[in-house]
Amino acid sequence: MHYDKSWNLEAIRTTQENIGKELLPFLQNDMYVQGIEHCLHKILPLEDNQHSDLTIVCYIISTLNLISFSREANTEYKVLVAKLEKIAKALLDKNNIKAGKSKLSFLHGQLKQSLAAILKSDGDTWGALWESSLGLFLSRGSANPVLPFQHVSFALQTIDRGFPLRVMDILDEMNETLSSEYDQSYLGLLRIKALRLSGQHEKSEDIINQQIAKQGESDRLLWEKHFTRAIAYGESRELHRFLFGKNKSKLDYSEAYIKYAFWMKAQPKKVYTKLCPKVASIKRILKGYTNNSKFKKLFKVLSAIEEAYDVNIPIITRVNKIGRIMPIIETLEAEYRILALASIVRFLNQRQKQMASLFHGEYQSQSLKMSEGKNCDIFKLFENSSELETIKPFYNTLHKAPEKEESQKVLNPIDKALFRSTWQDLKMSTFAS
Repeated sequence: MHYDKSWNLEAIRTTQENIGKELLPFLQNDMYVQGIEHCLHKILPLEDNQHSDLTIVCYIISTLNLISFSREANTEYKVLVAKLEKIAKALLDKNNIKAGKSKLSFLHGQLKQSLAAILKSDGDTWGALWESSLGLFLSRGSANPVLPFQHVSFALQTIDRGFPLRVMDILDEMNETLSSEYDQSYLGLLRIKALRLSGQHEKSEDIINQQIAKQGESDRLLWEKHFTRAIAYGESRELHRFLFGKNKSKLDYSEAYIKYAFWMKAQPKKVYTKLCPKVASIKRILKGYTNNSKFKKLFKVLSAIEEAYDVNIPIITRVNKIGRIMPIIETLEAEYRILALASIVRFLNQRQKQMASLFHGEYQSQSLKMSEGKNCDIFKLFENSSELETIKPFYNTLHKAPEKEESQKVLNPIDKALFRSTWQDLKMSTFAS
């Protein structure tokens, strides 16, 4: 490995363009793992490597991008990802490419953007947002015009973490900066998602119709249209027919099937439960994604909600499983997270109204967060929810009221102490009284 003094913007552009052309066949044929192996042969071993430092860094960034694209490689290559990041940082430091100071500091940003994409694919929404934000911070001072893509990446991570309205200014500015048809289409999809997650469904539908008028009826845009209309008008049959109608081929937008399942699980009308496909059926449709970390989490949550209605499983087992998936739900993208909460409310409201009220409160809290305080029901799922907004004592719903303490002939002092310890500090004398 030799020292390279030719680091400049033109050399970086040329190198990245050449690597892009080299990897294009792998991308076109979804051969991500083979593409990763191809890049690794260019990077390792570092000793006696005939490529310049600049070329190695560009190959590392491309490798990380390929890992993020792969359905399975993101978990398989975790150790490798850390190693490649370390090598890239060392080479950038060696060649005096200082983060936040050099005109070439966008390379630090590209590195972080790739790591953010891997974390997003792995289902780590906070980690993805942090790396994306750090990428922008490290890129300050950059002279590279590809910086807008880092802003777009940051906007996506921010939306997925549950702050859709806070990136609208970024999307507006990027709309002026990125002019290609593909970029405009992607920005449109981000705007549609941001508006949906803030409860602005009419505005979202307007943009969808504008996009369709410009680009035609793609699977993705038609999904967005039917999903938005299902939310806005409370009617999901058209959405179901769009996905599962007679002679309907599989959509290019694979996540539509999982989003549909979460949506249907949250529906207030029981008739829709019959339209919701089983998790096993969705796995068959998305068989290429079953080993992906993000999809594993989504399937696990969906399975727990599905099994919650299985009367052949003891109720305590079903309820316990719901409790165990809560830490997973907290890590999901905002759209899945809030729909999962709504789905759990539906189940608990018929069995454990106290917990249903708390989950409903969390759903409202998430809605208020995503709409910046303007809407406590962004998916219009609980328009008649007054009974969920207060928590009554258990004996109001489960059994008769307990006897008054004074009427009890024998009161175990330990039980009494444990109960009272929840609202006052106990002294040893309490046990003796």
